[in-house]
Amino acid sequence: MAIARSMARRSVRASCDHEMFTGKRAFEDARRATPASASTLVKDIDPAVERLILRCLEKDPRNRPASALAVARALPGGDPLAAAIAAGETPSPEMVAAAGETEGFSLRTLGLLLALVVVGLAACLWLAAATNVPQMIPFEMTPEALAHQSRQLIASFGYTSPPLDRAFGFGSDTEFRRYGERSEKPADYRAQLTAGQPALAYFWYRQSPRYLEPVNAYGAVTASDPPAEVSGMVQLQLDPQGRMLTFHAVPPQVESPAATANPPDWNRFFAAAGLDPARFTAAEPQWAPLAHFDARAAWTGSFPQAAGVALRVEAASWRGRLVDFRLIGPWTRPERMQPFELTSGEQVGQWVFILVPVLVFLAAMLFAWRNLRMRRGDTRGALRVSAVILCCSLLKWACFAHHVPMRSEYDGSTWALSAALFLAAVFWVIYVAAEPYIRRRWPKSLISWSRLVAGGFRDPLVGAHTLMGVALGIGITLLSSAPYYWLRPSGAINDFAASSALLGLRRAIGLILYYVPESIYYSLIILFFFFGSSEESMGEFRLRQLAK
Repeated sequence: MAIARSMARRSVRASCDHEMFTGKRAFEDARRATPASASTLVKDIDPAVERLILRCLEKDPRNRPASALAVARALPGGDPLAAAIAAGETPSPEMVAAAGETEGFSLRTLGLLLALVVVGLAACLWLAAATNVPQMIPFEMTPEALAHQSRQLIASFGYTSPPLDRAFGFGSDTEFRRYGERSEKPADYRAQLTAGQPALAYFWYRQSPRYLEPVNAYGAVTASDPPAEVSGMVQLQLDPQGRMLTFHAVPPQVESPAATANPPDWNRFFAAAGLDPARFTAAEPQWAPLAHFDARAAWTGSFPQAAGVALRVEAASWRGRLVDFRLIGPWTRPERMQPFELTSGEQVGQWVFILVPVLVFLAAMLFAWRNLRMRRGDTRGALRVSAVILCCSLLKWACFAHHVPMRSEYDGSTWALSAALFLAAVFWVIYVAAEPYIRRRWPKSLISWSRLVAGGFRDPLVGAHTLMGVALGIGITLLSSAPYYWLRPSGAINDFAASSALLGLRRAIGLILYYVPESIYYSLIILFFFFGSSEESMGEFRLRQLAK
């Protein structure tokens, strides 16, 4: 009843508006179904006003303006944003934020979006189970269990001194992936992945008598950083089922003279690798380890669960303790002799990755200078976006870095702050360069964004568009993952780049923070090029209109 009364009041107000403009009632005859035309009664009435009156008098209430604000915006001059666009001006960020609806989506639309999100998430989980590497490979042990087994193996090999520092993580054997996709039959390659042997993914573990201080700019310990050059450092790799793949130890730099010890029992290391020594034949050693050794041995055979794939085992010891052990497949490359070779497509991708950001930043500097000179750059919004980028960068470093109570922690934090400030400055320039062009060409697309940047976190339209963005993101994820499902028979698999998310909540949060600046960057660049490329054509269009 309340809704009906509200609709009736709107109809009465519309009739009054018609009478106020024309001097006559819209429905002088009670039996008349359509209102009298305002232009037939008043010659100089604005066509836009007449159209608005007719909309207000629509028979179906759903076709009438939803509010008095909507009526005001439809009147000539009632929408400053439309007036600015018609005049060829760039509306201010405040004008854009004040434009548009003050309400979010209808309950029906919100319900539909929520349903799409739920269905999309379920579809993403189903595709992940069918295509993602962690779902395809049998991960039978948690990272903590793998780390515990690594410590037990190291102690059983004679390295019993308690370490000062430890680190572990996951990696992917890119060379085996290339070999499997190019040289193996798709069915055999998929069977190998499902069996977990040969191992596409591996778990690495490191321990050291000193703090592990990486030299990379990110402050993260990796399987090769810091270099294994301190006596007592031990590192190994296990497959996800806990079978040993490699082992490296650094013997003491100075030792007292001692009699040469007998070689260790190599069968123990075969057992740690899940191999049967009886199925292997002794061979001449070929792979020299970095560590000093006094005994070396090698064997040839095949993988237990992939009999058609040749396997070579190399091992070395020093004074009875294992210092080097590795499983060598046909794809294994002597990395100290042969650099990693990129395919032609990967080389092109590397150059694109290097050149495109540089060219984009140089172009952004020119556009930003132009926008600042014309006083149309949103410096306040750019500062707020840069602050978000700065915080995300610092928090990402805090999540990924290996923190130790050493001077390297100060050096790492200083570098992280410098890099975060530089990245924030880059985003400030790109935002000042791109946002005014988007605001000039398509300001309505920035209404909810302008409100969000201005602090309107509880704005209904911001929430509605955020939900729409989540649904769109899920749709993009489905489109990017679906090809791997259909290409499964050919051996194609999805990437294993997000393996750090398996190492705990801190790494998972760091991974999310990594994607925040990336998503903002690509969104700005895509929109910037889309609207920037149309800038000249729109200018020519205006000149033609003025000439007419």
